[in-house]
Amino acid sequence: MKSLVTAVLLTLASSSAFAEAPSIWNGWQETKLDAEQCLQRAEFSLKQAGFTSDSAVTQTSVFGTNGQYRATIRCATEKEFVLFVVSGATSETAKHFLGTIRANF
Repeated sequence: MKSLVTAVLLTLASSSAFAEAPSIWNGWQETKLDAEQCLQRAEFSLKQAGFTSDSAVTQTSVFGTNGQYRATIRCATEKEFVLFVVSGATSETAKHFLGTIRANF
């Protein structure tokens, strides 16, 4: 009986851990922009989509938070592409934000 209770508790604990995992959506597109232009567009795109909290700009990426969602745009201009990533509480909202950010870019 003790083994059964332990097994049930472990199953419930692992199920709740999976339920709290964020949804992640990503996409990419080709670009001919230089690094500075790409970062400027990335920053504009995130701000237009409301990702203004905890924002940061590095040499290659722009980050921002909008409520329970986090977005990153990575400018890999030396490889001629841009990577977009959005994570957060629900898959549909994360997917929506990804589309918005890409459209703004």
